[in-house]
Amino acid sequence: MHDIRWIRANPETFDARLRGRKGVSRSAADLIALDEARRAAIQALEALQAERNAKSKEIGKAKAQK
Repeated sequence: MHDIRWIRANPETFDARLRGRKGVSRSAADLIALDEARRAAIQALEALQAERNAKSKEIGKAKAQK
């Protein structure tokens, strides 16, 4: 298992260590790009969840006031 934080901090070292392995087609840049896409998706999801929670509170207040 590789630590993405270490890969981000040491991409050249990661690539150099992978070069000696057969059948490995990934590079640090590929992994970092995938991680950035994953992080963006998580942020978008969290923003939507926060919006949903805010709307739920508004609905709850409206129901309480009738």
